[in-house]
Amino acid sequence: MDLSKVERMAPGLLAPARHASKALVDRDIANRRAAVYLILDHDWHMEELYESFAVQAFAERVLALSATLDDDGTVPVVFSSGREPFLEEIRLDNYRGRIGQLHTQVDWGWGGMSPTPCVVQWGTTRSPVLPIPLSS
Repeated sequence: MDLSKVERMAPGLLAPARHASKALVDRDIANRRAAVYLILDHDWHMEELYESFAVQAFAERVLALSATLDDDGTVPVVFSSGREPFLEEIRLDNYRGRIGQLHTQVDWGWGGMSPTPCVVQWGTTRSPVLPIPLSS
């Protein structure tokens, strides 16, 4: 896979993008294309993970994976806090500290995310999403 865009725009993500690319090759799915969305739980139980930058590190790995599956260099981010979801994006040109910057704009929720399939509206595109919860 051509990772020149990652190398040019986000050299700090080149190693994780190479790992993601290798994992896709190893599973014989390297030539597939997919849009990647990042849906983050934003409740009090996750506060320590946001403050320790673990969520930021995870988002960077997701962005690196996305760069191997979709060449636009953008991952829509949905913060779920039990209220109206907060939608933004993380890109190859703005990823450093982005999750920390965004999560301060979202109120803390009290419950976890539901693993129920949903539809995310991003711009003019409506995409079905199956959340895969990662426990804290």
